[in-house]
Amino acid sequence: SSTNNINAYDPYIQGCSAYLEGTREGYEKAITLFDRALKVDKNYALALASKAESQALLAFELSRNDEPFKQMEKEAESNSKLALKINPKSSNVLRAMSLILFSQGNNEESLNYANKAIKLNPNDPEAYYWRFYNNNNRKDLNKALDLNPFLVSANESLAELYR
Repeated sequence: SSTNNINAYDPYIQGCSAYLEGTREGYEKAITLFDRALKVDKNYALALASKAESQALLAFELSRNDEPFKQMEKEAESNSKLALKINPKSSNVLRAMSLILFSQGNNEESLNYANKAIKLNPNDPEAYYWRFYNNNNRKDLNKALDLNPFLVSANESLAELYR
């Protein structure tokens, strides 16, 4: 799931940073950077899974603004499935699959993938966040924020709980 090629790793890390901005622009920039990483190493499952997550969240942003989003959603699903084929034991890949399934309304399977991701990496704040989204268990949201107090989506969800 990782790469030994620094020319793939650098844009991957930059893409992760852009993704964590939690904005439409950040997701668009992240997708471009993950594409650069994948151009160097097409079997870089982490970059592929991260691209899928960015695409799924960008599709959500597009849908909120009544813009076409179905193609982006399809690409996210395709990239997530490919990442899963490359490395089915990566917590990041499993987490990406959880997000994709959630965006399709398949909460039971999404929860299953989030649980698998957490089992492999109990320190992944985003996996706890997606599990929270599926089960509405406030403990999962709190755990996500304990692990990463700067996780934008988790902070936004916490704010919504107090509105």
